[in-house]
Amino acid sequence: MKEQITQNSRRVASVITAHTRTWVTWFLRIHRDEYHAAPVFARILTVVVALFLGFCTSVGPIYRANLSLSVFGFGNALTFLIASLIYWSLIIVATALIRYRTHLAITGQPDSWLGFFPLSSTSSPDYQSASSPASAPTPSAPTSAADAAVEAGAKMVAGADIAATTASATIAASKATTATAPADALTPDQALELIAARHAALSRGDDFDEDAYVNSLREQDEAADEELDSASQRFLRNHPSWKSFIDKLQVAVHALRHFWRHQVRPRLHRVARAYPSFILKLSSKQSTLFWFFFIGWVWVPLIFVTAFGYDILAQSTEMHNFLNNLQGKPAPVSGFTQFDVYPIAHYLLPRNHTVFLSNQHNLLLTLFYGGMWNLSYSLFKTVVPAVVVLSVLQYIFAAFVCASIVARLVRLHPLLGFRGRSIAMGILWLSPMVTLSTIELTKSPLFGFASAWWCSILVEISRIGLAGTRKHSDYKLWVGLFISTLLSLISVKYALYLMAIEVVVVLFSMMAWKLKIKTILCLVIPVVIFEGFLTGMYRSGLATDSDPIEGKAVQLQQIARVYQRNPRAIPAQTKRELAEIFDLDAMSHNYFPDDADYVKSSGTHINTGSYWWDNRKDQTWISISELLPKPETYRWRTVSAAQMKNFNKLWWQTVKSSPLIAIDAFIAEFYGYFDITDEPYVPLIYYVTNRSLCEVMGHDEEFCKSPVRTAVDNAIQDFSATPVLGWLAHGNTWVIITLLAFCVQMRLRRKLSLIWMLPLLAQMGVMVLAPANNFDRHMIGIAVMAAFVLVDLFAVRVRENSQGKRKAVTTGV
Repeated sequence: MKEQITQNSRRVASVITAHTRTWVTWFLRIHRDEYHAAPVFARILTVVVALFLGFCTSVGPIYRANLSLSVFGFGNALTFLIASLIYWSLIIVATALIRYRTHLAITGQPDSWLGFFPLSSTSSPDYQSASSPASAPTPSAPTSAADAAVEAGAKMVAGADIAATTASATIAASKATTATAPADALTPDQALELIAARHAALSRGDDFDEDAYVNSLREQDEAADEELDSASQRFLRNHPSWKSFIDKLQVAVHALRHFWRHQVRPRLHRVARAYPSFILKLSSKQSTLFWFFFIGWVWVPLIFVTAFGYDILAQSTEMHNFLNNLQGKPAPVSGFTQFDVYPIAHYLLPRNHTVFLSNQHNLLLTLFYGGMWNLSYSLFKTVVPAVVVLSVLQYIFAAFVCASIVARLVRLHPLLGFRGRSIAMGILWLSPMVTLSTIELTKSPLFGFASAWWCSILVEISRIGLAGTRKHSDYKLWVGLFISTLLSLISVKYALYLMAIEVVVVLFSMMAWKLKIKTILCLVIPVVIFEGFLTGMYRSGLATDSDPIEGKAVQLQQIARVYQRNPRAIPAQTKRELAEIFDLDAMSHNYFPDDADYVKSSGTHINTGSYWWDNRKDQTWISISELLPKPETYRWRTVSAAQMKNFNKLWWQTVKSSPLIAIDAFIAEFYGYFDITDEPYVPLIYYVTNRSLCEVMGHDEEFCKSPVRTAVDNAIQDFSATPVLGWLAHGNTWVIITLLAFCVQMRLRRKLSLIWMLPLLAQMGVMVLAPANNFDRHMIGIAVMAAFVLVDLFAVRVRENSQGKRKAVTTGV
């Protein structure tokens, strides 16, 4: 028995070794060819991105345990190496696969989804080497039945490359042994064992007796069959009831097999034949795609109705105070405004100010959301109609954007088949991040859908400029670019910087001049209108800008962590000057690595009287101090402009005093966005179950704790927590995929992809500097655009020249 186990273990080890050697050889050949095909910049970019993603994955366990980079050990180093190699390999293989599929399209060969891999019997002419089937001597026919079985098993299990590589060795070893068995004497598994044993013997330099080995395989199988038959027959003779049960079971299995073959399988075949034409017809028009998403997502508003956080409550309060001021009514609390909840330093406001609007949560959104909120309350004495209408508008806009993205993919890639269209529609339709954000009333979902629409329009404009043609109505593109630009500016403040980057990129692009001028105008005019409106509101005294402290999240986290863990290292003078801006003890106490709101007194966590709407009680307002108290850290009431001028200098002196702790604070602030194993700090499901939503909508038990709502909520959370599969519900997965796709685009020399990839990369830069780490709502735009990025990346681009010859579009876009 021990000898049998040892022999079987050796067989398995030899088989695994042979397969591993084949895959490694294949990958190295692919990398060698791709290395010479890619530009130097793309090679460097690939390595840098792989190392960066591997580093973020390796330090995740350290910062989740609230430790320091100083404890980086062997386990972290091993994780770093493995993760970096995986990401690097994914980029290499994806690039080679795209080149191979393009080659098949040029030569007119059928495109098999598995034709690229070694497990297929088709090998790519682009990646043939001296030892490939093209150059290896191939016999005209097998010399024996055993050889025929060996080659059949090899082609079935290990692929044509192994079969061709071992063909000459097979012939040499089997010349002395002619046909001694029928053609089906060796099964594919036996043939694979024979190949592995022959490889092992040749590698050791030993002689290999093929007849003896084949006979031993047959004898082992026969002995095992005889032993199994005799044992089963003895058991059935001694247990007649079991024999009767097995007979009945065989009858049932036969009936099920008959039902499957004659009833189920024919219907499945009809569905399978109809599916491609159904998808092609469904995706042929944007209107049908809109109804596909609109009806397919309808369960979201029916179950959850709406979703929002404290942002819309702040906007409603600002608007309420503003309307009261216009009517000559006093604010709810004299001397205390919404600016103290999301602090704006009082030195930024005029003395004895009557300003009740700010750009803290985007002024135009405050006017629209807050206006609807107050109008609903004044008409119906409840805000439920307002939030329902706003969520429905968001839902319609999301369906329109996703339909536009898929329709644009179809227009840009006429060769795109039903598989690619199904992938794009499936990602957008099934992604929890996309579906939940369709009804969410925060600024990030609006920006996510608007920016995805914006980026897809830029792709189409760049393709038209490259081709020099106008195959459809241009005005729709320019109107769409204008509206999407304006919506992006309205939704988030950092969209202004994205527009600036885009204008610079377009100026240096390779598009035609007419398209370039129109594109710049559609990017610049909305910026001028938006900034002009804000400037007018500021100068008229109707509104004020947000506090610059909101953009210093990383610096605040570094100061707080240094003061918490090594306060003696900070110079005394620096500490005294910082104490005039912050309560350093409260800052140290409140420091939380994943969120900077705690060290800048932002949000609703404050210990004195701000007020929200309350529909559960007779009174209109309820103090939020009843909800979640939090000490003050940022001295917004007393800080002066002169003190804030020295902030960067004080921050730098603090960082110099403890550089390692400052680095820890910086990495802990963003690593989760690029660590695929990190759970979201605040997932999107939070917005459909949070406390503010239940309190505003009223009837906590009926609205927030209904059985259906709870069941769907639990199902989404369970899926998100599922290892590996749950990564599809996390925003950082789509961020990583987009970053890898950018590397592949650069390796393929698609330079004009920078026009629409740079805004996505800029959003990743904003994530690094954002107040919260791995905050799902910051990644909605990339999650929506990921479907377009993936399908556009792998879609085959082939163009015919004037002589009718086909060539691949490997550069440009």
